Amino acid sequence: MIETAIGKPNIPNTSFGLTLGGSYRGFSFSALLQGTTGYSFSVQGAGIEPFQSQFQPIHQQRWTPETRATAKFPRLTTNPTTINSPSSYMSDFWLIDATYLRLKSLEFGYQLPERWLPFKMNNARIYLSGYNLFTWTNYSLYQQDPEVTSNTAGDAYQNQRVVNLGISIGL
Repeated sequence: MIETAIGKPNIPNTSFGLTLGGSYRGFSFSALLQGTTGYSFSVQGAGIEPFQSQFQPIHQQRWTPETRATAKFPRLTTNPTTINSPSSYMSDFWLIDATYLRLKSLEFGYQLPERWLPFKMNNARIYLSGYNLFTWTNYSLYQQDPEVTSNTAGDAYQNQRVVNLGISIGL
């Protein structure tokens, strides 16, 4: 067996973000895109190893004698010390180019005209906002958040997609 460095560091060498926003005739929008590139993510631990925590869809594509030509995942085993375990035998199979782009936030709003406001309201705004709406990654085989630290259990609680509808009133 030959051992050598594989993959990229587990810390991004480039982080980027783009904030967009604008308004026109009472309508407004804002968006935040964020991402990183230049690093590898190590898939290991309870988040991916079978029979330890959660069964992932990729486990259904495991190696069996019948699927040996099409398998996308090693054979399943309860023994974490075999060659099929990323914790015991790291290989480039378990390293993922962790580049991602995430639509972190998006908001649309409408500022109501003053003539529509009842009572002694100064302003009112209706808005629809969302957080963690979409994430584009280089990998779709694993239910893994690209912002989870490499070499962790990998079974961290997934980022939640949140959508809000609200009204903001100024008195």
